[in-house]
Amino acid sequence: MRRLIVLLALVAGNAAAQYSLPAQQVLALAPQLEAFAGSRANFESLANGLHGGTEVRLVSMTREGMREIVTFTASERLPALDTARCSKMRATTCSSAASVRRAAGTSRSC
Repeated sequence: MRRLIVLLALVAGNAAAQYSLPAQQVLALAPQLEAFAGSRANFESLANGLHGGTEVRLVSMTREGMREIVTFTASERLPALDTARCSKMRATTCSSAASVRRAAGTSRSC
């Protein structure tokens, strides 16, 4: 039993260590943002770009199977806490907007 616990701790530690430092910090503050970003690569790009004031590149697939790429550059560097707050606000705004669009019968993505 003890070996299993040690093994699980090592695996969990290795998984977290695969993220960049800004991504680890944001993940610790707001773990739900990784799912909101849609992929690990998007989450890394978002955390690193907002934290470093560099280009953010988000990739998703449309319903028609086409790749959609959105890029933007943060106007300033944000600490991890502000990156998490900014992303949380965007996630909340998108969820609310999606609910309104569903009720209105439209389907444009956030």
